[in-house]
Amino acid sequence: MDVVVLEQEIKELRSKLYKIGRETNTYSQGEILKVSQKLDEKILLYQKVKKSFTLW
Repeated sequence: MDVVVLEQEIKELRSKLYKIGRETNTYSQGEILKVSQKLDEKILLYQKVKKSFTLW
């Protein structure tokens, strides 16, 4: 996976999460949880990809 694409996806998810957070008062909203989980997955994938590049 392309690192630049991952970086952009992470930025977009962070922005979306921030926007949702401003629009609602409760964290238990399903949308916030879904976006947060997707962000976590992308960050983990990004870290793995970056680590594999440093091993070369």
